[in-house]
Amino acid sequence: MRPDHDHPDERAETTLQAGHAAIHDAGRALFDAETAQVVRERAARLVADTLSHRPVGIYRLADGVAETTHRTPAFTELYDASRLDPAPGTLRTAAEMGLPRTETGEVPFADAAAYCVAPTGSGEFLVCPFSTASCLGDRFQTHLNEVASLAGTALLRADAAPPTPVSDSEATPTPVSDRPARAAVLDALDRSFPDYAFLHDREGRYVDLLLGRRNVGERSRDQLVGSTVYETLTTDAADRVVTAIRTAIDDWETASVEYPVETGGQTRRYEGMVSPVELAGDDRAVLVARDVTELRRRRAQLQQRNERLEAFTSIVCHDLKNPLNTAQGYLGLATAELDDPPEQLSAVERALNRVEEISQGVLALAHHEQTELDLDSVDAERVATDCWTVTTTADAELVVEPFELCADERSLRHVFENLFGNSLTHAGPETTVRVGPTADGFYVADDGPGVDPERRELVFETGASFGDAGSGIGLVVVETVADAHDWTVDLTESWAGGARFEFAGVERPETDRNP
Repeated sequence: MRPDHDHPDERAETTLQAGHAAIHDAGRALFDAETAQVVRERAARLVADTLSHRPVGIYRLADGVAETTHRTPAFTELYDASRLDPAPGTLRTAAEMGLPRTETGEVPFADAAAYCVAPTGSGEFLVCPFSTASCLGDRFQTHLNEVASLAGTALLRADAAPPTPVSDSEATPTPVSDRPARAAVLDALDRSFPDYAFLHDREGRYVDLLLGRRNVGERSRDQLVGSTVYETLTTDAADRVVTAIRTAIDDWETASVEYPVETGGQTRRYEGMVSPVELAGDDRAVLVARDVTELRRRRAQLQQRNERLEAFTSIVCHDLKNPLNTAQGYLGLATAELDDPPEQLSAVERALNRVEEISQGVLALAHHEQTELDLDSVDAERVATDCWTVTTTADAELVVEPFELCADERSLRHVFENLFGNSLTHAGPETTVRVGPTADGFYVADDGPGVDPERRELVFETGASFGDAGSGIGLVVVETVADAHDWTVDLTESWAGGARFEFAGVERPETDRNP
């Protein structure tokens, strides 16, 4: 169970580092790919698995035109943009800067509100459109850039690999490390890698520039080696770097550091990870540093935008509440006074209920986008039963297998309420809903008609609702809650052929480890 005294910044940093680790662990499969096309397919799958975003397109930029080299089924069904002519300025800017970019203004994908571009360094780009701009955050951009960097390296390796022998009688292929092409691959990676990797001694002296662009500021690689960070950075920045180096070596574990770099009359912000290493009996440290100036700027802008959005959402929903309650009250009086109320009044009631559902959904989304989670041990049976009494009808049945999990209880209530409401809407008022634990999470399932497998990836898109009822917001709230907890949620088929929403990556209290 997570400690209840974690600071929000510490929790965010832990989440970020967990994302780094998950991507790099899963990214190993990219380097096992034998062809460039397999690399592209696995990179798109990596985005879906680790970032929970299924519409992914991979583009190549040439002669001012961007054409896809790979598209996921969700991307094809939602956007079907195999060729962008002319190529958007965002792609050209990302290529020139070697950094990920996000665009909310001129979006070349129909029905998309924003898109994120991350260059691979091999001439291709990962492109992820979003139907709602608020779903696109700094963490997604950072992690997408990491996937793109791994994919770029894997693409270069795949392109440089020799053909596979046609028979067992031929000689075993030479290992990658011995191929002459490896030098060319590393040289290309050296020029395109968005980070710097330095080798330092304990005093902050540059022992080597392991990876990165040819020059660091106005110093070449040869001029840099032998100097110290006090010659390239301000005293304050150099002190931070040296402290991180010594901490990493003394504790023999990875340390983090953030520091400013003065270059070209501007101050850039760099974020680094320092890891200790022993070379020829000497303690050294490897510092991998990344320019995060744009990310910090966009984070500040996003924070301001979110604050304005939260205020606007609260005002609109509050202003809707009073007239909505008034309309519902007068409708109730009118219906009660009539022995045989006309069908038009039932239509009015459904419309007002829909307005209330949308208003509550928007408020829930704003809450989860802006509020830190209060994680604690939660009795899922109790919460699910409470939510059932609010959303159910007399003919529906709930079956819950007792279990506990670590979650924000208010957020978990939104999950159950929206999924129960979804079952009642699409499976009918006599549905049976089951809730229970799995090996690494829990599920909510019903005995309704289910969802066509080809449409399952689309149900979490904003506004998606396959039927006359439903606002298209409830499942977006569910996925938002899952993302906030670092869970994954997938739609599969239930025991009766209905819908089964399965959550994975869920932590359990120490006393409740068995599913």
